[in-house]
Amino acid sequence: MGVIKRQGIKRGVISYIGVGIGFLSTIFIFPRNFEAYGLIQALINFTALLAPILMLGVNSLTIKFFEEVSNKKNGHNGWLGFLLLTSFSIAFFWVTVGAVSKDSFLHFLSNLNFDSRKLEENYLALCFLCLFSIGVSLLKAYVSNFQRIVVPNIISDLSLKVALPILVILNLFGKISLSGVVVWFIGYNAIVFFSLVLYSIFLKQFYLKINFQFYTRERLKRMGLFAAYGILGTLGGVLVTRIDTIMVAGLIEGYEKTGIYSFSNNVSNIITIPFSSFFAIASPLISKHIYNEEMEDIRDLYVRSSISLLAVGLAIFFLLWLSIDELFLMTGNYDQVSLGKYAFFCLGLSKVIDMVTGINGQIITFSKYYRFNLLAVFLLGFLNIGLNYYFVPLYGLLGAAIGTLVSLTTFNLIKYLFVLFVFKMQPFTLKTVLVIIFGFSAFCLASILPDSGLIIVNIILNSIVFGLSFLFLMLYFNPSKDLTSLYKEGVKKLSRFFR
Repeated sequence: MGVIKRQGIKRGVISYIGVGIGFLSTIFIFPRNFEAYGLIQALINFTALLAPILMLGVNSLTIKFFEEVSNKKNGHNGWLGFLLLTSFSIAFFWVTVGAVSKDSFLHFLSNLNFDSRKLEENYLALCFLCLFSIGVSLLKAYVSNFQRIVVPNIISDLSLKVALPILVILNLFGKISLSGVVVWFIGYNAIVFFSLVLYSIFLKQFYLKINFQFYTRERLKRMGLFAAYGILGTLGGVLVTRIDTIMVAGLIEGYEKTGIYSFSNNVSNIITIPFSSFFAIASPLISKHIYNEEMEDIRDLYVRSSISLLAVGLAIFFLLWLSIDELFLMTGNYDQVSLGKYAFFCLGLSKVIDMVTGINGQIITFSKYYRFNLLAVFLLGFLNIGLNYYFVPLYGLLGAAIGTLVSLTTFNLIKYLFVLFVFKMQPFTLKTVLVIIFGFSAFCLASILPDSGLIIVNIILNSIVFGLSFLFLMLYFNPSKDLTSLYKEGVKKLSRFFR
């Protein structure tokens, strides 16, 4: 796990810088203007839903087939050029079809009590956003094949943490209108795309000249079949993970509630930073191990990643929940923000569950059983839609979060059972139980602290008591050798720094 650890740590550092920026924005900026914030979040989530459909799963090929096409001498057979040409051609076709059939589609949504006006008003904007999103997702996945995830993370993810609050502030002070927010957001996405192009050139991996002879009918058939399942799998994944925000935007009038729900989701996303950092660099290695039939390496990675990710995810979740009221009070808009308190709890818990199941999804995706993901993801995607249609009208924001929690839990249970019975491997051991007990014990200890009456003091005391208690238990019983090793390395570096 050496490469994973190095790149994961680097990306983690960048991600937590983004968390710092995002925290300040979430606490002090977004609650002042939930309308603009909700609008941007609606655009982001609608784009996440539509972009995979437009490219018909071509993005799923980027890592899966790289070992097969990889050849630096001939520019990897023009793999990047092939991906961009294919995906953009398909996307332009669907944009044209969408322009012709737009009115019928919007009428269909209206019959489902969906606020189709939001899509109609932003149709052209979504077309541009989807095209740039396609390019960005392809380039990020492509350069990850070379174990490069830090700079792309800065270009796309960290820059969004900066751009989003700027747009919200500009609208808040009347410098730009809501339509101006949309235009500037499109411009930002264009900058991200072309920046990734320049980075690929800098890495000397930007090859657009396609070796058409390499792409034989047999190979294209295999790629096409995998892409067909990839589009359905990716779409299903969006239905599981993002449909809640989309349903809130579509079923509740205005953008304010979308902004509040996105606020709670944004806070819960802090939990997933180690998760996303790990998988961005681990996915190509998992694909390589499966391609070379190195199943013992997969088994080892499965167990170790589950324990480590659970420990980190659980720690962040408990730290946030201990001080959630204080964090909401700091916004200066507690009455409105607190509407998403229990939505955060459900969303945060769903993310911890997602982390403890480790790399089960990647094992399935990069194996010959990748078709199973299609069935599992789609079943859960439509389950999430059904749950949201039922719970959102009844419980509002909390209903959307409950739907996500139930869907993700079921989804991960299905994947866990499949890997257990097919690959004869599973990530849970007695150490998994110990980590949960340690986290809950540290949480109980911190939760009995008296209220000091000062927001900052409460946050600091809760964090110190929980952090030290959990750290002591983790180091003493050592359930995760990787985290213990990381801690010792950090201590050594700090000691050398202060000498």
